[in-house]
Amino acid sequence: MTRNLLTIITAVFLLSGCKSSFGSLEQKTDFTTEKKEQRKKRNISIGNIIKKLDLCKDGIYCKAQHQFDEYLSSVSREKRFEILFHMIKTSTLRVKTLAIIKIFPFAGNAELSDFLRAQLGKIKDPSCINLVAALLILSGIPQDLNLITKHWEQFGNETKKKLIWALRHENQRLPKEFIDRLSLSEIPEIRASSVEFQSTASGNISKLEQCIRNNNLQSPYCVAAYIRRKNPQIPTHFVQITKEMISSTKTSKKRLNAPKEMVMGLQSLVEQKRIKTQEAFDIIVDILGNRRLGDSIRSQAAYAIGELAMPHSRKTLERYRRDRRKRVGYAVRRAIYFLESKG
Repeated sequence: MTRNLLTIITAVFLLSGCKSSFGSLEQKTDFTTEKKEQRKKRNISIGNIIKKLDLCKDGIYCKAQHQFDEYLSSVSREKRFEILFHMIKTSTLRVKTLAIIKIFPFAGNAELSDFLRAQLGKIKDPSCINLVAALLILSGIPQDLNLITKHWEQFGNETKKKLIWALRHENQRLPKEFIDRLSLSEIPEIRASSVEFQSTASGNISKLEQCIRNNNLQSPYCVAAYIRRKNPQIPTHFVQITKEMISSTKTSKKRLNAPKEMVMGLQSLVEQKRIKTQEAFDIIVDILGNRRLGDSIRSQAAYAIGELAMPHSRKTLERYRRDRRKRVGYAVRRAIYFLESKG
């Protein structure tokens, strides 16, 4: 009897305290786990993480990279600069390059600029040179920009091309003498940038328009620069230039190899809602149908017709499915395929 009574009392006690007892155990477990995680995070050394960054590979998830990003986001801006600056001065090339990329928000820091100016002539790796030169251009410090313009000819051609975006950002601060020197470059992209910088400085878009009409090696880059401008006259003028190009084929004895960027420019203006889709579509259809134009621009026209996806796009493309210019015919069939895949 006594045993039965003891069993009943024990069962009642357990049932009444089951929730609170297990709840406290769960809380204790959670608390313990949380403590372990905090201890684990404290034990992670930023120095060890930086060492492991050298083992990371491009395009593949890297735990050290993830930990490094988390650590940087958890510290103050001053501490972040201190870590990155130390990495630039002491780490391997791979880690140094990563640090330079992440230190871009600090462009203009006097201590950083002094160090980079001293190091620029000593760096051999092209990608590292690109980043350091861009940082100096964007620093806003006249001494930095003067260093780049003074030693411009010493940079490789690829480095020069990759620095155009930074120069464009600082266009208003570029010396006129330097812009004139760019026009003498052997690289079409650099020569076109000179035209763009001159046009921006003077506010005169006619220089870019003439560059496009010249239909030479720098014309494609001038088209891109022209479309980037926010001048309200540009959509109307660009449409007119494109129509003039199409009309000029009627009197030309040779096929006109106009840049495909003319079509891409019309597409950009449509995306920016600066011209109507139907207006651009009609011009692009004329380009595809003009066999006096080169294969490159006609092929781009085929792709554009498919991408614009107008009601008559499929019917228009079908007319040129077997165009005698193989490249054009192939582009038309690909455009039809992509158009069908959109449903």
